[in-house]
Amino acid sequence: MTKKKIIISIVVIISIIAISLLLIFLKSKSVKISNYKEEEQNITSSNNENEIVENLIADTNTVENKLANTTANNTSSNIENVENTSNTAKTNTKKTTNAKQEVSSKPSTQVASSASTKANTPEATKEETPTTQQVPSTSNQQQVPVEEYKRNDTMINKIKQVIQANETDSMKNFGYNIVVDSSIKGQTNQFTFAENRVINSIKNKFGTIKIYAEDFYKNGELVMTECYIL
Repeated sequence: MTKKKIIISIVVIISIIAISLLLIFLKSKSVKISNYKEEEQNITSSNNENEIVENLIADTNTVENKLANTTANNTSSNIENVENTSNTAKTNTKKTTNAKQEVSSKPSTQVASSASTKANTPEATKEETPTTQQVPSTSNQQQVPVEEYKRNDTMINKIKQVIQANETDSMKNFGYNIVVDSSIKGQTNQFTFAENRVINSIKNKFGTIKIYAEDFYKNGELVMTECYIL
């Protein structure tokens, strides 16, 4: 009977080890697949951005060429208009000189402007002072909340003490090692510290036990302490 119990216990232990190794392998494989998909998405997005930039450069070049052509045409037309106006001005000056020569040399009477007309002239209007526009102050703008995470070594030591004080049969038979690892944040859910929660999370654990704890701050104020066990 004792041999049968030993054989059954060995089989159960081997099956537990095989199942745990299979779960670890499946988790690592799923993480690799998700990372591969994210890399593919980043590559496609970068290619699309390069195409958009090239199209914008081509559009700006065409616009600059059109502007250069239009400015050249406008300058040529302006030069022709200036030449035409100078020619008409010359003809008008010739006509005025001929008209002056034909006028008889009679004395022209100039009317003197009286001082009373100057006195009756309206005073110059006062210049209007420009109104200054008040710029709205930026003090009322909403501030972006600042989030910060800090490692909590005291909480990590508490978790270690609870694990060491509540060793399971598997931990005693097969041994265990407690490792502080921040990478488990993305592999398991966080929880608020309590001895019962720590004990429940190590019921079926042995070998390497990973733990981590950190404080979550928002705008400099402590919100909560997050604990992790894997």
